[in-house]
Amino acid sequence: MSDIELTRFFLRLGFTLSAAVILKIILSSKVPLTFREIVEKTGYAKGHVSYALKQLEARKIIERIYEGRKVKFKLTENAISLLLIEHLSEMKKSLEPIVSNTDIIGKDRNLTMLIQQLNEITLGEK
Repeated sequence: MSDIELTRFFLRLGFTLSAAVILKIILSSKVPLTFREIVEKTGYAKGHVSYALKQLEARKIIERIYEGRKVKFKLTENAISLLLIEHLSEMKKSLEPIVSNTDIIGKDRNLTMLIQQLNEITLGEK
């Protein structure tokens, strides 16, 4: 997946452009990154990066690692799969008016199967 495709993927999950770019950079890195490295790689102002990192931390997508006096950032375990489940749960909520319409469901076997799969995937959500 290219950098642009990865950024678009995060944008589709509802992130701001700056958060999507930061996520792409953290995900693409083989090692956790310092705040300074993220600022340098994005070209964003420190305050802008700080705000985006706090939002990502609040959603438990990234976490801080303390190495002596250095603070580094990395994705949390299962961050991407959890994001996808969150996104699918939102899709499921959006589909509720369609699902409740038995005329539509009865005529579209594929839709019925998709909704069943969506229910299975999102069953374990928090």
